[in-house]
Amino acid sequence: MSSTLASQVAAGEVVERPASVVKELVENSLDAGAKAIRVEIRRGGVGLIKVTDDGSGMSREDAQLCAKRHATSKLSSLEDLFEITHLGFRGEAIPSIASVSRFKLCTRQPQALEGWEIRIDGGQEHEPRSSGVSPGTAIEVSDLFYNTPARRKFLKSAETEASHVEHQLRLHALAYPQVRFTYKRDDQLIFDLPATADLRVRISALTDAATAAALIPVEPVIGPGISVTGFLLPLSEARRTRKGQYVFMNTRPVEDQLINRAIRDGYGGFPTGLHPALFLYMEVEPALVDVNVHPAKKEVRFRRSADVVNTIVEAISNTLQKHARQEIHASATEPDTEKRLPEAPFPAPREEKPLRADHPLLPSPPKAGTAFPLSGTSQTRGTEPA
Repeated sequence: MSSTLASQVAAGEVVERPASVVKELVENSLDAGAKAIRVEIRRGGVGLIKVTDDGSGMSREDAQLCAKRHATSKLSSLEDLFEITHLGFRGEAIPSIASVSRFKLCTRQPQALEGWEIRIDGGQEHEPRSSGVSPGTAIEVSDLFYNTPARRKFLKSAETEASHVEHQLRLHALAYPQVRFTYKRDDQLIFDLPATADLRVRISALTDAATAAALIPVEPVIGPGISVTGFLLPLSEARRTRKGQYVFMNTRPVEDQLINRAIRDGYGGFPTGLHPALFLYMEVEPALVDVNVHPAKKEVRFRRSADVVNTIVEAISNTLQKHARQEIHASATEPDTEKRLPEAPFPAPREEKPLRADHPLLPSPPKAGTAFPLSGTSQTRGTEPA
């Protein structure tokens, strides 16, 4: 088959919908060290997706190479594949996206006097030309799936596709509070999140005031090659779906059945149909996790899964126990009022509410989300053979 057809076939695994494009492009921006990322979409992302960053930019040679299949600057040896520290590494995203859209890339390195523009229409490359652009990279993806109409007909409404894009951006914003994220949909500003060193400030900017006020800082736990921190929500914030669970592993949003079971065990179990809400951040030694499982990097595999489970369970259970003791102590010391009992184990689940970004920020508590050293712990656990 031709190289264009091969890229279109590969695109079926990488580019499922507009949100997939946004995910890959934003990850490239983050890998490039961007401190500010702006995302704009039209018609749910089918009409236009534009991602602009202030990262390191690319030379003309690298800009041309990035559109080639399996071309990547993030791996240089076989050993690197087993200790991946970047979000992207497969070299498939850009050529896959460019094969099913009208693609334009403008980039400039900070020290360069001029930038470069690369245009690709449905996999057909045009000659590069110089461009007077700001340092960083801007990528425009328009008419997504214009040349593969069978793929386009499986997309949902523009509103639904836009909601998937927004959810993906919120995941990245929660994983990287130190980066400014701006999002516009059909020329309307949806949110503009300033960079912050305090994870709780970023969480509070993406939730309603009641949720932000209920955050319980996780008691940090350091296990063999893994540390866990973040924020829990009390049992009264239980949801009917897992949409209230945000789990990150080395700043990568992950969904994993092993982690889901560990979360439930940490809470002491949950009735069928209810799910705890939390913001969980794990730092895992790269050699102990395999992220090269799926082309879209949706799955991960842990080399010592027992250590992961034990550390998550310990962090959550310790936090809830400490919180319960504080609640009991507070109720016991209230003067001239009826003593308050701790909340019922499993209250009625909270109704899902759309996330908002317009409420006041909370005062800064102890910071969370920071990487903990992966050695020097006084806790000892058995490890599962690799």
